[in-house]
Amino acid sequence: MTTRRAAVAKRSRKPRGPLEYSDLEAMDAALTAPHAVAMFARLPGAKDTGRSRDYPEPVYLGFELVKAVFRSARRTEHNLGDEQIWHRFLDALIQAVPDDRRLKALRNSEQEPIRAFHYRYAARTWLKEVLEDLKEAFRDAAAELAQQLGQCTVDGPSTPNRPQLCGATKWDGHVMKPLHTRRKVVDEETGEVTEVLGDADADDFKTGAGWKHGLEFVYGLTGGNGNEWSQVVVDFDWVGKHGLEVATAEKRMVAVKERLPGMDAVLYDAAMSGEVIGRLSGDLGLAVVSPVSAAKAATDDKPRVEKSKFIRTYTHQHNGRDCQHSLYYYGGRIVETGKRAGDGSLPVRELRYLGARRKVNQAELDRREAEKNGTTSTRRARRGGRDVPVHQWYAEYEMQCGDHVDVIRERTLTDLTLDKINRSENVRQVPPGTCLYKELYPHRSSIEGFNSWVDGRFWLRRARCKGADRQQLEQLGMLCLYNALVWRANQHQLAPPDALPDAA
Repeated sequence: MTTRRAAVAKRSRKPRGPLEYSDLEAMDAALTAPHAVAMFARLPGAKDTGRSRDYPEPVYLGFELVKAVFRSARRTEHNLGDEQIWHRFLDALIQAVPDDRRLKALRNSEQEPIRAFHYRYAARTWLKEVLEDLKEAFRDAAAELAQQLGQCTVDGPSTPNRPQLCGATKWDGHVMKPLHTRRKVVDEETGEVTEVLGDADADDFKTGAGWKHGLEFVYGLTGGNGNEWSQVVVDFDWVGKHGLEVATAEKRMVAVKERLPGMDAVLYDAAMSGEVIGRLSGDLGLAVVSPVSAAKAATDDKPRVEKSKFIRTYTHQHNGRDCQHSLYYYGGRIVETGKRAGDGSLPVRELRYLGARRKVNQAELDRREAEKNGTTSTRRARRGGRDVPVHQWYAEYEMQCGDHVDVIRERTLTDLTLDKINRSENVRQVPPGTCLYKELYPHRSSIEGFNSWVDGRFWLRRARCKGADRQQLEQLGMLCLYNALVWRANQHQLAPPDALPDAA
């Protein structure tokens, strides 16, 4: 042995950090995390379906959960073929489902470990039928985990008027490459061109990096605390076709708000329409933190042109005379303009942003709650039958005119009976460029790291199966692994779990 090799052999191994884990430790966490236990409870038994199976039902779902650890069904079959890993797998399942005696009997029997073709048949048949129940169980447990970590809690430091990262959720869409891509096959003899569709559920989606072909999924994560493994995946869903990403995300935001009443803001990278912002802000009371679409996008030779339009003339008394100021919206915020210059341009003067204020229409809130519960409301009915939002938002700005200082309040939600401008889209609660926007919105980019982590669990960043149902099941297993690692990394804040054997 050379001197160099001897020095390397004597060098002590650096101790593992709290966030480092082995595959076996990840397998234990994926099978025993609270959301996995909740999903095991939703599985149908033999008495429910009238058909017995080769293995207990938790074994099939457990195969799906650990498949995200070992990255493929074939490698999972190979690893579970080892006697020690197979017994450890069953021990974790027994801990997660202690009332299932079949697991203990399987542990003490000589039956061979589950094979990949057993799992694939289950994924195509009865697991596909209970997919929605499994997703709901995952969502409920994920919301509970987020609240245990102090995120989106009602009594937290975040408020609707001053949202913070712990009270926000961030959303993004991600396109997964299909197992078989769409291609054209040319017959060498006849020259006939045949187009082969790799996945019937795949579509073309326009992303920030151009058009991509595959299946798109929308993910929703809590804001976290800025540290690694602190954000929880609270929801996900499949986007059916191009153009439905915002609608799918809005649907899931509504569902998350019902589970997490302390959610005060949403961070989204796409420019939302005024109708969507109006529903999220007016009905749910959420502050939408997202970019504002431009009137003309920037090019190589021309700068970006922001949307701008006259709102109203603000008049006040100054030195015994009326002083008028023209207020415009510009790039999502309120600005003041002066007299038009000789070249036709308007000088823009920024106003100091003070914050957003939310006002609750308690009568309308009680009326909607009564309608949802099927009871009679004692509140006064809507005037004229027109739709009234539950929450009204105002953006406050400070305008200084000499030694005179006034606070200007502008409504941020569009009232079709009063406004001729789209306030919901162009007068934001948290306008781009403000300190609060710069504090919150940069954290949305961390979801890109989550997307890369998801892609990294797939071979060649490509889906392992065909069809939306099968891919949703795979995505569910992937997100369960991620939340299980978050749960494992934050054990000091949660109830201590039962002891599991250390990784070999």
